[in-house]
Amino acid sequence: MENNTVMKKEEFEKEFYDILKRAMFCAEKARYENLLSLEDIIDHEKEGNRDIFEYGLRFVVDGTDAEWLDKMLSNIVNQEKDELKFILKTIQKEAVLFLQCGYSPYHLAAHLNSYTDIPPNAPEYKKIVDESDDRGMAYWKQRKERHANLNLWDELLSGLQGPKLIVISSRPHKGKSILSLAIAKKMVCVKEKTISFFALRDSEEYTRRRLGMIDVGGSDFIKHSPRFIIFDKEPMSFADLAENIRSLYIKKDIKAVFIDDLGSLYSVNYIPVGKKENAALLIGLKTLAMELNIPVIVTLRLPQQKSDRYPSPQTVQSLISPGDAHNCIDEYFLIEKDDYREKTFRAYKRSENGDWIGKEMQWKAPSWE
Repeated sequence: MENNTVMKKEEFEKEFYDILKRAMFCAEKARYENLLSLEDIIDHEKEGNRDIFEYGLRFVVDGTDAEWLDKMLSNIVNQEKDELKFILKTIQKEAVLFLQCGYSPYHLAAHLNSYTDIPPNAPEYKKIVDESDDRGMAYWKQRKERHANLNLWDELLSGLQGPKLIVISSRPHKGKSILSLAIAKKMVCVKEKTISFFALRDSEEYTRRRLGMIDVGGSDFIKHSPRFIIFDKEPMSFADLAENIRSLYIKKDIKAVFIDDLGSLYSVNYIPVGKKENAALLIGLKTLAMELNIPVIVTLRLPQQKSDRYPSPQTVQSLISPGDAHNCIDEYFLIEKDDYREKTFRAYKRSENGDWIGKEMQWKAPSWE
């Protein structure tokens, strides 16, 4: 039965602020995601007990013609006899139409408030608008950081061509594997290249779970993409590794090889390699890169000891391998983690005269358990 009681002004303002909050939330969601995302917030259990806003929201999600929707909602609004209830229903109708047009939350709020006599500086109204602005600023800041990351990937990927040996180094738990996974994922998602990722320390299942948490502009499909080939066979000698890489190059036409934690590679007799073996491994990998004309990206764990924040390539060379093995390395990524998520690393490239040129870069890594 229809409620014929007359609405009081206090009730009107309370109802208005409730509608305003819901409408602005929907406007934010539609603006920052898309109109289809509004389907997630529709209460499907209230089929016969919806107000005009939720009722109209269903038609917006379904892509109903704006002119037809306006006429339909106007017919419902015009049946209301109480003046304040009529205004509220009109506000709900206008909120639906504004959402369909894609206006910003701020313009939506100003338009809806124009149907009331509530001043723009009213504390409750101002609080709702300011909170929406704060959420919007946080979103754009996050998007800006994400775009900065994407520019970073473009810069890094521009050098991942031809027979190069690239080493990602850091001390334990600083983010070597994450950075290598992110670069690999970007190659598959954006460059549409087929790559092989040798997880010498972690399982394939764990590697794919971590892969799904990294946002570099790709979709979750990457976790199941045939272009992202993961090997987690252990133990593995260098001969086994080289044989697998050559086989994948022939059968899958891979364009890059990633080897996570070279220190986990085993010698011919399955004895863990040490500092002296690293030089031969690096030289062998550079030879393989030149043979197949593809880049090889390797992660190497530095010893846990006190040193400069950014050890030079020469310092890293003395820590991981003796002799002149560093002469075969084309690029170094040396990672320093400032806190749990912020990754600061210095990218070194060898110049034409053989000198190392370093550049500091920032990356916000994913967070998970």
